[in-house]
Amino acid sequence: MNQYRKYSNELRRQIKLSMDQGINISFETIKEKITSVLDLWGLSEDEESDLFILYSKLTNWSALEKFLVTPDLTEVLLHSYSYIQVDTFSSHGLLNYEISFENEEDLQLSIEVFAFKNSQSWNSLDPFKSFYSIIFKRSFRVTLIHGSLCSNGSPKIFFRRTKEEFLSIDSFTNTIDQKKWLEEKIRKKSNIIISGATGSGKTTLMNSFIHNINIEEHLILLEDVHEFPGKDPHISCLLSGKKTLVDYCHYALRMRPDRIMIGELRGAEIIPFFLSMNTGHKGMLTTLHANSASDSIERLGTLFALYSKSKDLPYEKVFSLICQNLDYIIFMEEKRIVEVIKILGADGNRSIFQKVPEFNLLEDGAFQAIPDLHLGGP
Repeated sequence: MNQYRKYSNELRRQIKLSMDQGINISFETIKEKITSVLDLWGLSEDEESDLFILYSKLTNWSALEKFLVTPDLTEVLLHSYSYIQVDTFSSHGLLNYEISFENEEDLQLSIEVFAFKNSQSWNSLDPFKSFYSIIFKRSFRVTLIHGSLCSNGSPKIFFRRTKEEFLSIDSFTNTIDQKKWLEEKIRKKSNIIISGATGSGKTTLMNSFIHNINIEEHLILLEDVHEFPGKDPHISCLLSGKKTLVDYCHYALRMRPDRIMIGELRGAEIIPFFLSMNTGHKGMLTTLHANSASDSIERLGTLFALYSKSKDLPYEKVFSLICQNLDYIIFMEEKRIVEVIKILGADGNRSIFQKVPEFNLLEDGAFQAIPDLHLGGP
């Protein structure tokens, strides 16, 4: 056991040295260095096997492989060296599992290696990273949280599966009428916001919508983190980096767009996005974190007012701008569409909307034929 500890510590040291030198190091090279540094003739078959298992854990996420390759995986949450949570389409919630890193130091090293391989600077000065990566031939949006941000000092990493293939619209609906309704609104270039909680399926539904848009249209897709894997030539995808989504909204208007889409509304990009609607652009599409369809309108108003440079702009004007230009809000829960509302306008700081009959299920199981008017807000 003491001999293995000596070998394994040298393996860790060689991995760290290779990152300092800016190179990816193979297991064969590490074997040679271990035998050279420790003045050995060679490693036994068992020693080599044990070291390769450790090398794979530290450099290739082998400890997580059976979870990351799950066919219906949606997300893996790695909380510590021994504990993860996994969410799948079929589980409808998080399941707890144990994993087999030796200690927190090995987990830290694994994440450092992963960040290095993906050309990400990740440390206490730059503690939060979110990026797109291919792992076990599958695409993920990965988020790294440095231990300096966590109360227990342990780093965290989150793997959210992004599908290369897209799901059909009927994967999110309950009836043929619902599917036809959605396809019609996409074709007619309605301005739509897809809202819901984290992991509710907003991005997946938006990806399905994108693949239902006529290929003769020029789509401009603006993202903070690459989540939409489509490679269609009629889609111009701009990924924010040194420039912000606000900058890209302005650029998009000069690129002859048929539609402008933003991966997620959460900051100052809301201003040019809605002003574009107000100047006649149609078919706008984005996602938003919210608790309900009606709550989405309130959140949009708050975001617009918060990031508006004109602090004297009355909230009623903001609300009117949003409600006059937005057509529909689709609300998601557990990868299903549970509510759709049609925005009719605003009365002061209150929205006026109808629940779309095709998605308004009554207590007797029927869909409401004639929608009632609703007032949102206080």
